[in-house]
Amino acid sequence: MVSNCYTYQGGRKLHLRRATDRFISRASRQELLEHHFEPIEPLSAHSWAVRTDRRRLQEDLGRARKLAPAYDSYVIAETGTHLLVTDRIFIRFRHTDDAAEDAAISFGVSNGLTLIRRLGPHDCLFRVDPLIDVVELVRRISESDGGCVEIVDHDLNLRPNRSDVCDVGYSTGLQWHLRSTPIEGEPVIASALIDCEGAWASSGPGHRDIVIGVTDCGCDLSDPNIGSDRLAGWAAMSDGAILSGEMDDSCAQQVMEPSTVHGTLCATLAAGDGNHARGVAPGCRLLPVKLEELVNGQTLSHSSFLRIIEFLSDKVDVVSSSWHIGPNSYWPPAIVRHIQDHAERGGRRDRGIVWVWAAGNHNAPIKYRGKQRVPVQVVAENGGFRVEKTLRRFTNSLAGLHSVLHVGAISSLGQRCHYSNYGHGLDLVAPSANQHSYGRINVAEGLPVNAPIRDGLRALGGTSAATPLVAGVAALVRSAAPTLTAYEVISIMRATADKDLDMSRYEPCHRTGDIPNDSWDVSPIAPFDSGEFRRRHADGTWSPWFGFGKVNARKAVIEAVRREKRHRHGI
Repeated sequence: MVSNCYTYQGGRKLHLRRATDRFISRASRQELLEHHFEPIEPLSAHSWAVRTDRRRLQEDLGRARKLAPAYDSYVIAETGTHLLVTDRIFIRFRHTDDAAEDAAISFGVSNGLTLIRRLGPHDCLFRVDPLIDVVELVRRISESDGGCVEIVDHDLNLRPNRSDVCDVGYSTGLQWHLRSTPIEGEPVIASALIDCEGAWASSGPGHRDIVIGVTDCGCDLSDPNIGSDRLAGWAAMSDGAILSGEMDDSCAQQVMEPSTVHGTLCATLAAGDGNHARGVAPGCRLLPVKLEELVNGQTLSHSSFLRIIEFLSDKVDVVSSSWHIGPNSYWPPAIVRHIQDHAERGGRRDRGIVWVWAAGNHNAPIKYRGKQRVPVQVVAENGGFRVEKTLRRFTNSLAGLHSVLHVGAISSLGQRCHYSNYGHGLDLVAPSANQHSYGRINVAEGLPVNAPIRDGLRALGGTSAATPLVAGVAALVRSAAPTLTAYEVISIMRATADKDLDMSRYEPCHRTGDIPNDSWDVSPIAPFDSGEFRRRHADGTWSPWFGFGKVNARKAVIEAVRREKRHRHGI
């Protein structure tokens, strides 16, 4: 059961439904059980969803608040996803004077807030008094006329979605994606290859001074394709804090032990090196970062991801993230600013960090607002298909930033993978396995991408596989031309991308029994319904399906060396 209300996100009104059968508590599970509550689901390292009902909701909230902060549970009306509020909020002040420490503390006292830390000249993170309704507070501050606040945002707990769509299994195939030319008889075309062989012949397999950060579900540090000599470090979110630094090998491996092989495969695709298989940049080093792990998957909050950004800020040259936070990929301004700042002057050489992110696997726009409803959840039912959820708005705070590369997926046949997100914000594509998003028809799948792992090769699909390939190419470029900035690396990878790709559309499947009918099966929707490279940009033409094109390691490395020589000679 739910009731209607609203809050604000990024200055925009966000309509909510308040759940009446659950609430959120920051008490431990044991404390909740001892006081006769029913914890049903961990939402973060410090919070639980607790079962209740409409009749006793307020009474249970009152009792729970005597143990620890407790809040109503909300669902975003537009997306149907949970809004997992915490006892923290971000505030961006209009003027730097208002964000100064004394002024921020005074503002906090007046509004039932405690200053946790200043995040920059305009941004602060506050803790909300446990007796105050945090949604009501965000609403009130957002609607105050003539106030000193520009934007107030919840510090939400998030559920990162891994961006693999294919079953991960052992593969006997070779690492076709690394080649310069396809082998006759394989379902692979030349324009789908990223040509690492050509890049290695030109400038080598990468330099160990270049470090790729991999934020994911953890990484098997003992995998021989990684090896301790090729690790620049490691980190893990645990209990809301980052664990890293000096630890004996067994303890480090226990902390980093992944719940699935996803993080390990992403790491080895980028820079693995074994006896019989390699990543894109096998000469470079890795720094895996494990997101907070719960029994129901990975989690992180906005503020905890800010800690990860700050941790990586001087330790890596490239960051690979094969996950996303769904159609509402909103990040508070303070986080966006930190990503931009570190892209400009962070990294191991103060030349900036290249951020590489999975575009996602919803067969939907990355960023879009329009009249057409786009299916994001489709299920098979009684011989037909039923659309369970559609959206008309897709948000992504990082789309269009020159500091971030969003990566889509193409098949080994050069066709946009049916599931791969598209439109504004898409920068590059790289190979992966293909499949139909809804399983309605068979599509030309081609070959999966194969990653080295302890026992051989394993297949990985989705934009999860494409993302570390692009991150690995960025590492090769930085190895070949270490004086280039992150922005120059991104520009080179865009400008040298291949555009000879398959422009054919996916035809809808006309079959009886679909609910409401088959009119929703459009891929992609207008105005993104053509894959032609038309829109002009400083880095070349752009396509809604492929961004600037399919990454090409050899061309990118050669161009990087050429540009660095020009810099040296002042040309």
